[in-house]
Parts: sequence; structure tokens; C-alpha cells
Amino acid sequence: MPSFVAVYPRRPGDRLTLRAEPDWDSEREPLAVTDHEVEFEVPLPPDTNVVQAKVVLHRQGQVHWSLGENYVLRASSGRRVGHPVFFQGEGRLTDRHSIPFGGDGALTVRLFLPPGYDENTLRRYSVLYAMDGANLFDPKESFGGAEWEVDETLALLDRMAIIDKVMVVGVYARDGLREQDYTLPGYRDVARALVEHVVPWVDAHHRTKTGRTHRSILGSSLGGVFALHTFLAHPEVFGSVAALSATFGYRDDLFRRVAAEPVPSGKIYLDAGYPQDNFERVRRMAHALADRGADLRYVAHPRGVHSELHWADRLHVPLQYLFGDGRH
Repeated sequence: MPSFVAVYPRRPGDRLTLRAEPDWDSEREPLAVTDHEVEFEVPLPPDTNVVQAKVVLHRQGQVHWSLGENYVLRASSGRRVGHPVFFQGEGRLTDRHSIPFGGDGALTVRLFLPPGYDENTLRRYSVLYAMDGANLFDPKESFGGAEWEVDETLALLDRMAIIDKVMVVGVYARDGLREQDYTLPGYRDVARALVEHVVPWVDAHHRTKTGRTHRSILGSSLGGVFALHTFLAHPEVFGSVAALSATFGYRDDLFRRVAAEPVPSGKIYLDAGYPQDNFERVRRMAHALADRGADLRYVAHPRGVHSELHWADRLHVPLQYLFGDGRH
């Protein structure tokens, strides 16, 4: 019989119960209550090893069902932990923040905080660092008025309950310096600035899960080159990477390094559109990484185009690869 632990910052008088199939009208009382954790045993319906359930909050005479898709519990789940939310169904974008480095340099970041971040203050999150921050969230500041729709895509995947909630740090390219910062030799200093200044600031001011297995980095085109360089150069900080339509071989040393140096453990996602979306460059890098035994997912998109709109359309693929855990 699987057990489910709901972690929630209960107020005095709050009570949590569980409702599950096949009888959604029946309240299941907790097996144990300790501080902010409430544990339930969940009987499996006859002839199946899977059950769906919802946490219910009783507060001041009102009944509130947890938001989002049902929790899916299996006989093999063992003790499953969840962080339900009942009121904050939308994520939010922070203001932009400038983080200085190297004397007169600075990197600007803007964060997407997942749904429930402000309500369930007991939860911590894995973090995705995404390059070209101006193109991620807002068409008013993005290149050509087209954005990646990162927050909308994450909201949809969250409603589908197929990835863990994730915090996103959009890292803006510096005005007039994008090509310099995202290629050799500039990407060395900017990657160090990201690792030594931005990551510590994010961890100090937000509820992040720390450690490389909880940090990923993503970019497209030259941003994808920067992302793979940073993953290779700083494996103690980043445990996975996604590079979309990356311009490998243009002012970088990545092919040489992949052939000559150990490839860090962790998930690597590459993709490209066919035929005019750096397809040959990315395919060559995929083969080079595969030859080195990398944990690689390479996806080719027929008729994929080198543009913000196409990256927005296929963003869900690397997000599911990096942050899906198979339990949802």
C-alpha cells in the first residue's frame, strides 16, 4: 500500500485530508501528523496498481482542493512526498536584477518563480539557467517580438503533471556583446561570472535545491554553444545542459574538447531543425558526444527553423527530458 506525505505550511486550525478514486466523496484521514507533514496510506482500487488522489485543505469552514492534476500513486511508489498548493495557481516573473562581476561588468537576470512559490514556502526547486533572457518571457523585449513562452510552457507541463516544478533564471545577453560573450575566448569569463556571482546570488535569495544535479543550463544558437561550454567547464555547478540549434564550430573549441577531455556525467540534450538550422553542426556534435559515452538525447526536427517561434514550439521536449522523473 503506497503512502503519500503532504508537506504544507498549515495555519492553526487547518486540517488536511485526502480524497482518492474510486470514491472521491470519501475523506481519508491522516495516518500521522508531524509539524508541517501529513502522511496518508492510500489503498489501491481492486485489480489495479495505480490510484489517483487529491489533497484537501479544510480552513475556517471552507474546503479547498489542491490545484493542478491529480497525484498518481503506484504500488511501487513507496513513500511519495508532495507539496500541494490551494490558492496560487500561477507562477510569476520577478523584476530584472543586475549582478556585477569583474570590476565594471554585470549580468542581468530575471526569474520565473513556479506556481505556489509564495504559498507553499516549504518547497525548494531545481533551477534552469536559460541564456538570452530577453527572448524568454516577454514579446515586448524579445528579438523580433517573438518570445520562447517559457512561463506558459512550464505552466502547461505543470498542469499536465509530467515534470517537476522548476525555477528559471533568464540570463540576459549584454548589449552589443552577445557574440563576444557566447564564443571563444569571451565565454570563459562570462561562464565564470555566472558560476561565481549569479548562481550564489540566486541560491542566497531564493528557495533553490543546491548541488549540480539540481542545476541545468539551456541556450539556443550561440547561447547553446555557451551552455555546452559552461556544462563542460563547470561540472561541479551544472549537472545537465540543453543546446538548441547550437552554432557549434563557429569561434569555439568544443569539438576539440569533447574529443580530448572527459565528458561530465549528466543529461545532455541537443536538437536542430532540418535542413537549415545548424543541422550538420549539431549532428556532428551529437556523434562526438555519443562516441564519448555521454548521456545524450539528440532530436532532429524536420522543417525546424532557426527562430524564437520554433524554439518555443519545441521547448517542451528538453524540459521533459531534463525535469521529468517518470512518476507523473
